[in-house]
Amino acid sequence: MKEIKVNARTILNEPQRRGLSATFRILEEMMHEIETMITSDRFKGNLIEIDNDVSPGATEEIVKRIQLVREKVSSLSEQFTLEMKQTKSSSQILADLSYCWEILEGSKAKKLRGYGEVAEGLEEVLDPQINTIIDLITEMENILKRS
Repeated sequence: MKEIKVNARTILNEPQRRGLSATFRILEEMMHEIETMITSDRFKGNLIEIDNDVSPGATEEIVKRIQLVREKVSSLSEQFTLEMKQTKSSSQILADLSYCWEILEGSKAKKLRGYGEVAEGLEEVLDPQINTIIDLITEMENILKRS
């Protein structure tokens, strides 16, 4: 059997390299979120509560595997010269706030018609409160943009 030598740095075209880079960035983000979740005791919001029910032993094993995933991603990144995306927290927060604004706009009374008939008066009760939250999000965006 003939051995084929392949130069990993040139085996991907640019769109493939960008796509693979994006995939592994998402993987890294998910590993970070999972690690944060399993190493925290609890998160309690108003509409969501996350209790960490992962045993200490399982947490330790998962954290070890997360590290192995990170090492494999690092190796692949070097092997295929994948693109590093450097992001400032303010940019990520601004993107997240924009997404929040978008989903809030989609939650106003007139948009709820897609779920069924909207009761009379809902727009007057719900929308001003959503607008207040949107205003707070806009204020956060402005604070970040000024800093």
